[in-house]
Amino acid sequence: TFDFNVTLEQVPKEHHAQIQNLRLHIADMTAACNDPETAIDLYMALYESVDDLALEGVLLHNMAELHVRIDQPMVALDHYRLAIQCKQQSALMAARGENVQNPAGDAATNATSASVVTDGIIEWEKTASPELVKSLVGMGALQARMDQASEAMESWRHALLMARIVAGNDVAHDPQVLNLMQSIAALEKQQRMSKEEKKEGQ
Repeated sequence: TFDFNVTLEQVPKEHHAQIQNLRLHIADMTAACNDPETAIDLYMALYESVDDLALEGVLLHNMAELHVRIDQPMVALDHYRLAIQCKQQSALMAARGENVQNPAGDAATNATSASVVTDGIIEWEKTASPELVKSLVGMGALQARMDQASEAMESWRHALLMARIVAGNDVAHDPQVLNLMQSIAALEKQQRMSKEEKKEGQ
């Protein structure tokens, strides 16, 4: 049996990647078996032991989805924001040829709680990736459910921009692009109807 509590310091360095992959697989399977609380604990244990920004982003995204499932939207929103920050930073560092390991500690310690979507620090076009699109889509969906229409619109518009870049020449037929366009159109319609109802009520 595999001891999930084993630390990377306890095994030879050449086996670190295998251990991390196995722990990630166990956490994924636990989440798939409808045990979100245990899966969150497993993801967090792995998150606290890694120093790779890209993997941190994946783990934070996975935990965000699980917090949505157990009706903890504010925690989920914070995790989505941190996941996006990790994925953006990782993409920029990779583009510059820098080491994507996080020497200053984990993102949850270093990141601010402010929305990384609106801070204007990172250029979205330079960080386009399917992983980042996935986190932006998830965060937008959660914001829409929380009646944060403006924030959801912003998240989905950023996601659409990136999805179009990722799709490349197939942008006209890309399912992610089409789904985002439909979601944005539906939210715009909802906002218009809400404004009209307010006018009628005055």
